[in-house]
Amino acid sequence: MAACIIKDLQETDVPVIYFFFRQVIEANHKPLVALRDWLCQVLDHSPPLQVKTSEISPRTLIRVGFTGSA
Repeated sequence: MAACIIKDLQETDVPVIYFFFRQVIEANHKPLVALRDWLCQVLDHSPPLQVKTSEISPRTLIRVGFTGSA
């Protein structure tokens, strides 16, 4: 049901940001995972944030766990 609501909302001009929490996925027990997923989605809709994050060194991104796609 949530996926259907998200899909419908994505067809509007408003950015839709979501996080599916599944207890059986160990990584979901860490708040950083939800934050990382949310930030990756926000980046798609915020050119100023894209510019700011492009200034962050790859080493810093690796240290805080922002490597690869969410």
